[in-house]
Amino acid sequence: MSQSLVDADVPQHLRHRVRISADRPTEIVNTLQAEGWRAAYIDGGAVIRSFLSVGLIGRITLTLVPILLGYGRPLFAAIGRGLGLEREAVRSHDNCFVSIEYRVLPIPRNA
Repeated sequence: MSQSLVDADVPQHLRHRVRISADRPTEIVNTLQAEGWRAAYIDGGAVIRSFLSVGLIGRITLTLVPILLGYGRPLFAAIGRGLGLEREAVRSHDNCFVSIEYRVLPIPRNA
């Protein structure tokens, strides 16, 4: 997703694997589903939040990097709804990273 990039910005060797879209998350998901896609990799803080805010992410993997920066931005800024996370898997990597896979659970509005 991008408001500034166009297809011509994609390197030639990736053009068969990457496409640029300025559509909203629901439009992107509808297009992918119509093409037969069953899963998509969503990355980037604002992009992830835009998909979370409309309930379009069912699984999320958080990878912890063992570096304390002492400053930074929140992992998830306000998305306009509550979400629960149910842990499904934990993987430890040789580089000391730890990845935790969660299933995203909506929290009822009256909870």
